[in-house]
Amino acid sequence: MRRRRASSSTAVLAAVVAIVVAVAALGFGLYTNTTTNNEVSSLTASLSAQGVQIDGLQSNIVSLQSSLTAAQSTITTMQGSAASAQVTMTGLQSSLAAAQGTITVLQSSIAYLQAQLTSVSSRLNSTQASDQVELQQLSAEVQSLESTVQILINEVAALTTTSASPSLVTEAASTCSHVCSGEQTITPFSTSLKAGDLLVVSIVEDDLPTLVVTDSLGTTLHLAVRSSTSCGSPSGYCQADIYWGVLYSSGADSVTAVEPGSNAAIRVEVWEFSGVASVGNTASCTPTCASTSYPASSVLLATGSTVYSAAAGFAWYQYAFSGVDGSEYQVASSSGSTTFAFSPPTPSEEVGVVLLAAS
Repeated sequence: MRRRRASSSTAVLAAVVAIVVAVAALGFGLYTNTTTNNEVSSLTASLSAQGVQIDGLQSNIVSLQSSLTAAQSTITTMQGSAASAQVTMTGLQSSLAAAQGTITVLQSSIAYLQAQLTSVSSRLNSTQASDQVELQQLSAEVQSLESTVQILINEVAALTTTSASPSLVTEAASTCSHVCSGEQTITPFSTSLKAGDLLVVSIVEDDLPTLVVTDSLGTTLHLAVRSSTSCGSPSGYCQADIYWGVLYSSGADSVTAVEPGSNAAIRVEVWEFSGVASVGNTASCTPTCASTSYPASSVLLATGSTVYSAAAGFAWYQYAFSGVDGSEYQVASSSGSTTFAFSPPTPSEEVGVVLLAAS
């Protein structure tokens, strides 16, 4: 009996323990389930937040990729510009090199020309004396030939000239006033000239030029006499000249007197004389003339600057457009001497010639 009661108690105790264990297990399960749900909710929220962050990161990545693409495009453009700039720089360097080469060539050419100039100057200096001697010899030969030609001209003139007394056939005058822009004056004769007559050109000018005197008939003109002095002209000088030549041919004629390099006033008178064939004595007066002898049947001709009228026995010819310059002439019936004095005798400079009668 006691054993059945003990077994029942044990059974009851076991059942109670079982129940307690079951209840405890149930409570633990309920606790465990609640805790797990909370953790799951927390993880879900965390994952959701992380998803938002991931979406933001993805958006940033897309934006960065766009920026990277734009940067790559910019880099490509800059690389193209750099390449173009390099090409331009290369071209400029090439052009600079070419220019430097040209400069070098020009410098070499200049050096060569300077050397040539030095060489030529040296040769000219070394040959100047001999050249001057040769020129003097040539000038002497030319003068000799001119004398020979003049002798022949005189002989021809003597054969073609009548025995008429010397006389003035025609005269003309012209003036180029200061400023003489053409540096010359042209004086035409109003009538035709005759071969064998003597052409005379008297000139006064307000400077000291080396004149070039020609006529349209091709007559060879010689300088007979020249005089110069200081005066009140713009250049400060005055000059007087007389040229002459035997006419080779007949026809209309004009005389051109050129004063190269000067624009001073130049006054010209041209004369045709018959019965004379050459020039004898001459007078260069600064301002007054010494006594000059002449034979019978000769023509005396003088011209000067700052003169107003002729001396006794001379005929007066005033230069065109000038009140203070002129010429005087006369045909001498007998031999004698003259100082070619003007009246009043106030020339700045004066020249005179004796024209000899044809034999």
